[in-house]
Amino acid sequence: MTNALAAFAATSDLAHALRTAATERAAAASQKGIKGIMTGRSDMFRVNPFDIDVVDGFNLRSFDSAEVQEDLIHLAQDIKARGVQQPLKVRLDTRDNRLKLVDGERRLRGTIYAINFLDAADLTEVPVVLVRGKSDADLIAEQFASNTDDLR
Repeated sequence: MTNALAAFAATSDLAHALRTAATERAAAASQKGIKGIMTGRSDMFRVNPFDIDVVDGFNLRSFDSAEVQEDLIHLAQDIKARGVQQPLKVRLDTRDNRLKLVDGERRLRGTIYAINFLDAADLTEVPVVLVRGKSDADLIAEQFASNTDDLR
């Protein structure tokens, strides 16, 4: 296992890392609502990746295998070089005014890996699309249809 893989495995609890890094921003954002954490046009925004919470049940992949982790490192290298090319999909949880990820966990993990392990501190924002009016079942079906070819 490479040093990068070992370091990633030691910190692969993404939800914990996100909560830890976003504590102060979450308090400030909850006071301002969605406008406090987003800028841009009405359907697409740029958001700090640490301001996005991962939602259990929306990821169709397993991140446990060495092969998937190696692929994630390659994605992180690409994200460092070119940024996130396809927006993540998020919804606003009005109970806590937090953004919840509903599609794009691999891209989010790749971004956070690039920031933490590839010296990409300049990756301060990722593109997101705010999803409204769709059920969990609809969102999961859309994700499954778009990921069918590359699920492991």
